[in-house]
Amino acid sequence: MTVREALVALAAQLPADACIPVPVALLRELFTPATPAPMLSADLSAAQVGALLGWRPSTIRGWAEQGRFPLAYKLGHAWRIPPASIAAFQAAAAGQGGPVVPLSASSSTTPVYDALRRRRRAPQLKETPP
Repeated sequence: MTVREALVALAAQLPADACIPVPVALLRELFTPATPAPMLSADLSAAQVGALLGWRPSTIRGWAEQGRFPLAYKLGHAWRIPPASIAAFQAAAAGQGGPVVPLSASSSTTPVYDALRRRRRAPQLKETPP
């Protein structure tokens, strides 16, 4: 039972014109504002969204910068993405030809991917001074 509830119960038992002494400690406890609970954000970080969708956090951050998550915002240096933005992103991706396929699920047998993997820089020849 809280202090307020105890005082309300006591007041209900007394006549309307009664006066009662109340300890100062009870009054202080009653009128002292409660410490606010730390505000917890339901919004997810880029790493959490990446784990959820199967993409790397750097990809999620890039998409957030491009505006692909409608309500995403920066908190300090970190992106925060509300669940509604994730749902909108998934709906938009589904409307563009299917679900979002993570990089890890892509096939390495695609010709473009294999060509990019095989492409190497030609060795640079150093010129020697005469």
